[in-house]
Amino acid sequence: MLKKLPGRRVLVRFAGYSLALLLALGGAAYSGYALAAENRRLLDLSYRRALSQLTDYVGTLDMNLKKGLYATSARHMQGLAAQLLKDSSCAKLALEQLPVAGGMLVSTNKFLSQVGSFCGSLTDRMAGGKPVTDEQHRMLSQLSDCAREALTELNYTEMESQEGRLWLGEQRLGALSGAGNADSWNTGAPQNLNGWLLGVEDGLTGMPELLYDGPFSDAIPRLRPRMTADAAEVTVTAAREKAVETIRLLELGVTLTHDGEMEGVIPCYTFTGGGFTIAVTKAGGFVCSFLYSRQINEAALDPEAAAAAADEWLEKLGYAEMQMRYYSANCGITVANYAAVQNSITLYADLVKIGVACDDGRLVSFDATGYLMNHFKRSAPSINITQQQARERLSKFLRPTAAALALIPTNGIGEVLCHEFLCDGEGERVLVYVNCETGEEQEILILLEDETGVLVM
Repeated sequence: MLKKLPGRRVLVRFAGYSLALLLALGGAAYSGYALAAENRRLLDLSYRRALSQLTDYVGTLDMNLKKGLYATSARHMQGLAAQLLKDSSCAKLALEQLPVAGGMLVSTNKFLSQVGSFCGSLTDRMAGGKPVTDEQHRMLSQLSDCAREALTELNYTEMESQEGRLWLGEQRLGALSGAGNADSWNTGAPQNLNGWLLGVEDGLTGMPELLYDGPFSDAIPRLRPRMTADAAEVTVTAAREKAVETIRLLELGVTLTHDGEMEGVIPCYTFTGGGFTIAVTKAGGFVCSFLYSRQINEAALDPEAAAAAADEWLEKLGYAEMQMRYYSANCGITVANYAAVQNSITLYADLVKIGVACDDGRLVSFDATGYLMNHFKRSAPSINITQQQARERLSKFLRPTAAALALIPTNGIGEVLCHEFLCDGEGERVLVYVNCETGEEQEILILLEDETGVLVM
């Protein structure tokens, strides 16, 4: 028996459904393509804006660096330094928005970090009555030359983008993969931003070495610990004996094994065992850090009592002429911060931190990095401003309750002798540091105090 073939109406209906499905799929594909194209266009616009902002900020840096070459007053230099710091920060933000392979623009980021900081250090120098030296003027001139080179490359890159030879919206994946450097250019297609910005990077290779008192100084990576500078290197066996000697203070039977070596600014041998990790310096055999990882039970000591126990542990560890500056408690451990004292002057850079468990008052952490890096015998300081003169320069809203001398670290590699005043302010206690040489306020800190201790901000 013959099968009945589908009727014409069925075939027409099937064809109609198929056509509708094809149209729907085509419309969806076109819609997706249009959406992707629009996203690429918007992405390209955002990258163009970031590139334009970066160019504008570097142009302003160039102009203000030129002005800095001729500034002779601290007031004028201070305004320039503030503007340079602002523009360099904004330039870094704009640079971060561009699709550039990570680690490519090391010199560019270094330049943007150093320029405002360096000019700020010149402002501080001029405010203290010291002129800019010929060497510092040379550095400023070289920074200006670097900014001009970078601006030339950025202007060219922006022009290429505007004329269609650099399509920024297509660069994201290439940047993330590190592809598209200068060697992979295709002159028949829009080129990769990585390659263009290599010109900016190359222009900054002639940056001067900036040795100044600031957080981005080239001198900071070269710092060496003063306590170990002239000390002889000890063997692993001698270092382990030092670590075992420290463990004995806790009256715990623990076997320590050599776990490896720690490089860096302070090279150390590391030893572990029974939850302990101890780092002993290779030079001199000093205990650099100590950590006892264990469960902390319910507190039997309040933070104040635990801080008092920290005093005893510090003495057992062999540290003399130290003064506790503040302490804080968290997760059952009270950490006390001590600064060295020399000739009645507090040395804030020479820090030791001790952690005491609030359940049994035992030592659980120790860090002498600051002390090992900075401690040495200072020469007798000169004081141009008396304590009374410094007191008279305090705000009328502060009531000083104690005063002392303190050597405080700067943002870079230096330190400044100051009159330290503990004051009652408007509802809080305040530490004010007045420069002993210039009489200017060097630093103001707010003490945040509660039942867990003191936090200095």
